[in-house]
Amino acid sequence: MKRAIGLVLVAAISCKSTSSSTPGADAGSGAVADAGGSVGADAGADAGSAAANTDGGLWEGGVRVIRVYVAGESIERRNRYVAPPFLASGALNARDGGDERNDNDEYGWMVPLADRVALRDGGVRIEFVGAAGWLDADDNAYSGTYPSTDAGRTSAISGTDIPSWLTQREAELTARTHCYDVAFAARGGNDYGEGDSAYKENLKTLIARLLAGSSCQASPIVYVTGHIPDDNRAPDSGISDSAYGTEQVSKLVTRVQAAVSEFDGGPGARVRFVDMYTPFKNNQATTAFSSEVWSTGGVLDYDKIVRTGDRMHVRRLSSIYGGEIVADTLDLAELRALP
Repeated sequence: MKRAIGLVLVAAISCKSTSSSTPGADAGSGAVADAGGSVGADAGADAGSAAANTDGGLWEGGVRVIRVYVAGESIERRNRYVAPPFLASGALNARDGGDERNDNDEYGWMVPLADRVALRDGGVRIEFVGAAGWLDADDNAYSGTYPSTDAGRTSAISGTDIPSWLTQREAELTARTHCYDVAFAARGGNDYGEGDSAYKENLKTLIARLLAGSSCQASPIVYVTGHIPDDNRAPDSGISDSAYGTEQVSKLVTRVQAAVSEFDGGPGARVRFVDMYTPFKNNQATTAFSSEVWSTGGVLDYDKIVRTGDRMHVRRLSSIYGGEIVADTLDLAELRALP
């Protein structure tokens, strides 16, 4: 395995159903709220303290709370920010405009995901649920200060491929331990060396478990991500950036999308593919990154994307961009309409 496993097992968030409440404000009606609420900062908080529909929907003060479960790897487990990734306008918070713009010690796409969703629609808020708390690089204790000094929740585990992740987490899905509206199957980095056929079958097994694993949603939405670019080459591999990028597209995008297309979850199953990789190759413009250069001639600038001294993980700018790409892909009207 390329990443060391580090678990911090603590009590998972609980969800109780009470009476229904009125849906939130119109889309885009407010600027981003204090994102400290967007990650479920208090790991032991009782989600039943807010009004929840008897069929699972949770509202807090007119805001639709979307509970998110992440079946990920270390890139999803490790999240650290000391400042907001975006300004209220949606533009990038460049911090000092110098080295801090692409700070090596800010990373993770969970915080940008939650903040960008709130910017898109002030009536929708993301709350992360899961078995453990976020960690810092190398699975050190969480030290982030934004959006909170309390770590957000996750069920991502560093160092796991899909089978080893299921060995440790399948029981919580079978028991429907967590209440979630949305689940992310964010895999690929640690499964890189797996053959295509076996990988696709493993991924389809995970998708099926996620579809059936929520305690409060009979039909949660499962988003399957095409892995964000990283650099797992050995220093002496001799593989060029161009050749490596071509290989990554096959491993991190093509076969993932194929597995989603092949998956048959039956009537009502909602499974969506979200490509986090190709936008980097295409220098796709976003609100925060209107003219950022991630590649030249389709060849990625890995030195810009990955962390110095830790090329298997991404740093500040690429983390924020990845989170924004995912957030902008989400159909917020569909999320609001979840029961």
